[in-house]
Amino acid sequence: MRLLLIIKIFILWLSIPAFTQLLLVNNEVEYKALTNDFLQKFKNGELEQLYRNFDETMSQKLPLAQFKSIHSNLTLQIGHFVKTNKMDYSKKEKFHVINANCEFEKMQLNVHLVFDSLKRISGFFMSPADSKPLLYKIPDYVDTSSFYEVKTKVGNGTEWELPAILSIPKRNSKVPLIILVHGSGPNDSNETVGGTRVFKDIAFGLASRGIAVLRYQKRTKEYGQKIVDKINALTMNEETVDDAIAAIKTVSEFESINQNRIFILGHSQGGFMMPRIISRSEKVFGYVIMAGLTRNLEDTYIDQIKYIISLDSNQSNDSLNRAQITQIEKQVAIIKSGDYSSDIPVSDMLMGLSANYWKDLRNYNPCLDIKKYQKPILVLQGQRDYQVTTDDFNNWKMALEGNKQNKFILYADLNHIFVTGTGKAKPAEYLKEGHVDKKFIIDLSEWINSW
Repeated sequence: MRLLLIIKIFILWLSIPAFTQLLLVNNEVEYKALTNDFLQKFKNGELEQLYRNFDETMSQKLPLAQFKSIHSNLTLQIGHFVKTNKMDYSKKEKFHVINANCEFEKMQLNVHLVFDSLKRISGFFMSPADSKPLLYKIPDYVDTSSFYEVKTKVGNGTEWELPAILSIPKRNSKVPLIILVHGSGPNDSNETVGGTRVFKDIAFGLASRGIAVLRYQKRTKEYGQKIVDKINALTMNEETVDDAIAAIKTVSEFESINQNRIFILGHSQGGFMMPRIISRSEKVFGYVIMAGLTRNLEDTYIDQIKYIISLDSNQSNDSLNRAQITQIEKQVAIIKSGDYSSDIPVSDMLMGLSANYWKDLRNYNPCLDIKKYQKPILVLQGQRDYQVTTDDFNNWKMALEGNKQNKFILYADLNHIFVTGTGKAKPAEYLKEGHVDKKFIIDLSEWINSW
C-alpha cells in the first residue's frame, strides 16, 4: 500500500532573462555541485539535513514526514541512486533550475531541482526518464458507444466536496450501480497507478456491461494542503469511509439508477475499511472487496518493505537496507505498545501518519467486524499481489464463507492492481502501461448482474 510511483511537487517556471556567459558558467558549476550533494544525501537518508534547506513554500507543500515517506517508498521501488548520466542547467529569473538524468538501481529517473537566489530548494520532483503523457487506450473489453459519462459531486456543498464521474449505460431500464472506493494514498478519480488507470478501466468495463459506476477524487488528493494542516485529526474515517458514504447520496439523485441494486467496491485500503462502510450503508445491496487488507497495517507495511528488499541483489546496499528496517521496526514497536501521546510529531510516527490515525486502528479487526453483517459480499484477489496477499484472501474467506451469498475468486496471474503478469511481482511493473484484466471485469459484472 501507499505505493508511490511518480513524485510531483510544487515548481516555479519563469521566463529566462539575459545574463553574461561567465555568470551562467559559474552558476552552472555551483548548482550542479549542489545537486550532486542533494542526490548523495538523499541516497544516504540524510533527509533532515536536506529539509533544512527547503524554502518556506517547499516546507509548506512538502512536510518532513511526507518527504521521508517519498524517500522510503522511492528507495523500495527503484533502489538507491547510483550516478548522474547528464545534468542540464538553466536560469529562470531568480531561480536556478537543474534537470538531471539519474541512474537508480532499477531504472532511470529525471530529477528536477529548483534553487532560489539563497541556494535554498524551491522545487523538487522526479519522473521516469522516458516519461510521456499517458494517453488512455481503450481496452478491448470496452464498448464506448454503450454508455455515457456525466460529471457530478460527492459531498456536494459540504466542506469536503469532491469531483466525481458517473458512467451510465445507455439502457431504457434502470441499471445497477457500483461505487468505487480507493486504495491508500492521494488517488485521483481514475485511481491512476503508474501506467494503469484502475478505476477508469473498471468503470468503462462495467458500464459496457450494463452497470453504472461512480468514481470520485479522493479527499487526500483534492485537498492535499488542507489535509496536511489537519493531519493530527485524520483517521481512516476521514480519509476513506466518510466519502464512500457521501457517495451513496450522490447516486440516489439519478433516476436511471436502480436504487435497490447499489453496490460498493473497496480496493486495498477501501476493502480494509469495508466493515466500517457496511455499518453505515444500510441502503447498499452488496459489497466487493478487491485486494482488501485484513492484517494490521503496521505489520503489512514492514512485510512489504522486507519483500521488496529481498528482491535487491546488490549487496552494497545491505547496510542501508538494514538501517531502514531497524528504523521501521522501532516505529512498529511504538505502534504495538500504544505508548505514545496524541501530540507526537507525525515525522516520528510510522509512515508519517498521526498518532490519532494509529490509535483509531488499534482495536480494528475487519474479519471479526464483518461477521456482523449478512449482505452479499464478493472477495477478489490476485495471487501475485505482494502488498495484500493470499493470507488476507484466506482470512476473508474464513470469516465470510458461512454466508452462501458470498463468493471468493483468486486469480493466479494478477497483481495488486489486477493487471496480468508473470513471476514474482515487483514495484517497477506498475510503471508499465497496462489494463485491469478482462476476466476480472467479466466476473465482477456477472456477479453484480446476477442479483
